[in-house]
Amino acid sequence: MNALEKIVLASVVSVVVLLVGCKPKESAPAPALTAHLHFQGRPIEEFTSVEPVFSLNNRDTGEKGIRPEIEYQEGRYMIQELVSGNYVLFLSINANPDNPGGYPGYPGDLFYRDSRLFIPADDGVQLSIDLQRVIHLMLPRDNSGVMEHWGERGPAMIAFAAPVEFAWDAVADGALYHFTIYRMQSEPFKYLDRDVEEGMTQATRVSLDLAQVRQL
Repeated sequence: MNALEKIVLASVVSVVVLLVGCKPKESAPAPALTAHLHFQGRPIEEFTSVEPVFSLNNRDTGEKGIRPEIEYQEGRYMIQELVSGNYVLFLSINANPDNPGGYPGYPGDLFYRDSRLFIPADDGVQLSIDLQRVIHLMLPRDNSGVMEHWGERGPAMIAFAAPVEFAWDAVADGALYHFTIYRMQSEPFKYLDRDVEEGMTQATRVSLDLAQVRQL
């Protein structure tokens, strides 16, 4: 074997080793859920640097309080490990450090709820979420702190005599408020009727006769 043949052979061996050592990198699976968060149509990062808390209930299995790991990248919040199925999504941001936080929060906090979230088996879901801000409610209870019997179930829940007076602090001059009342069962928790009472007002007070709504 002459010198030229040795050089050619060495080059071939190097190329083979290089090709074997450069196995194509497998791409990561697409996120099951990708969320872009906004408030009043603008990226949430313009309002707060507090990290959002995602919590989900799996409506198919009954599993509640699922707290997935969140990856943040370029304005996107991504969740990888959700299995296919129907979910309820809860999202909250404790934007007011003077209160305890938690869903749906206290005055100044941001929140979102989606009771009809579906994760398909063969693809991910991309959501553009415009969060809502919790206002300061004064009647029938002040929500600036933990309300009496908040979170209780069944007979231990707080109850109000009809008509129920609602009052709140104005969020801006001339603001239009849209209120909606849902009929729900606490134990086990489920929706019974949606939009049983709704309306719009520029006042910061409304009186609602909910006697029939509260009966199961």
